[in-house]
Amino acid sequence: MRGKMILVSAPPLWPKIPPLNLLMPAGYLRERGYEVQALDLNNCCYRAAAPAQQAEWLKSRNSQWESIWAERARQGDDPQIGAALAELAGAAVVGFSCFRSNLPVSLVVAEQLRRLSPRTRIVFGGPEIARQYFAAGEKIPPSLRAAADELVVGEGELALEALAQGEPCRPLVLFEELPDLNVCSWAAGYDLVRRADYPRADTVAVLAGRGCRRGCRFCVERRLYRRLRCRSAENAAAEIALHRAQGVRSFIMHDSMFNADLQFLERFCELVQERFGGIAWEAQMAVEPRMSRTLLEKIKRSGCYHLFIGLESGCDRTLQRMGKGFSAAQAGVFFEQVAAAGLSFGVSLLVGFPGETDADVQESLDFLCARRQFISRIEQINPYVYYEGSDADAADYQRRPEILERTRQCVDVLRQHGFRMNRAFINNLIEKI
Repeated sequence: MRGKMILVSAPPLWPKIPPLNLLMPAGYLRERGYEVQALDLNNCCYRAAAPAQQAEWLKSRNSQWESIWAERARQGDDPQIGAALAELAGAAVVGFSCFRSNLPVSLVVAEQLRRLSPRTRIVFGGPEIARQYFAAGEKIPPSLRAAADELVVGEGELALEALAQGEPCRPLVLFEELPDLNVCSWAAGYDLVRRADYPRADTVAVLAGRGCRRGCRFCVERRLYRRLRCRSAENAAAEIALHRAQGVRSFIMHDSMFNADLQFLERFCELVQERFGGIAWEAQMAVEPRMSRTLLEKIKRSGCYHLFIGLESGCDRTLQRMGKGFSAAQAGVFFEQVAAAGLSFGVSLLVGFPGETDADVQESLDFLCARRQFISRIEQINPYVYYEGSDADAADYQRRPEILERTRQCVDVLRQHGFRMNRAFINNLIEKI
């Protein structure tokens, strides 16, 4: 490669643990001998902030805080951003990992970098670039086109490797996916950050697979990745061993559906128990009637302390419209089996999906309340939000005031029945104004 590559994550983003969005592509490139650095600018800014400011990072969809950071970047008075620009100006390639919350700052920093170092090639990737593509196709907003020499939709490893090899930038790179996720250990990127700089220094996220085999109509996961690919259990266990050698004791399995491949899941649990005697881990799973009692018990013995299960509704009509792939009765049996295996779990609830009636919402609440003894908590409850790229109806999102009121009523009912819930994950998918 002609010079080094730096991958950047601008503020504000979730600050508690090292960001996989930087460290997976960085690890991939590093294991192949390329000169790459990971600059978690979000973490730098978070650590320099006062406690009251740090609290703002933890508020989802905090539009006011996002605007403040964009203005600070434009004014050029933030020392962390200034120091980052000086470092980035020495790179041949700079890649920005873009989310909706940090895109404004990423745009400002990229513009300043362009003036400071015109020869540096700038790449934008991440979920927000995919969202922009799903919304506009190749008519992506001019501000993005002007900011970056290359826009990457989907995975970034192969596109970044092409640049590392000296290939010219392409204006738009679409869904260039790794055919095999067992190509490296993925932990190599963690050597590029200081774990002690993060509030949860003993915790890391691990991604076992990309994609999803379900077709939920409100979700874009199956379009963000063109097909489901899973690492081998041996590969994932090897990464965990590397992290444990560095003092990590808690693992967040970052997959949208950690039980997408049941053979992987069973073997993973067996290896974790054989090699480590168990580890502390949590994951997000789908309602899956094919999971046996034996498998659930292996999950428990491997050290799993909590599961987030994407329910969304306890009404069959709503589940069918959502394309969830299971019935309310199947969900009920699944919850009983999970609880019988001694596993703690919580569920998510989505209110106001297109076509949902008050009677449907009541049926969903009745379903939950009848199973209060099995469900540890309501992990998340939100009104329906349309995502570009999903198969749902965008127009229905305009009914937000009605849906917000319905969501509030659901929260009240669930609290009256003694459900625990985290205030941070009530209405956390909608913009705070």
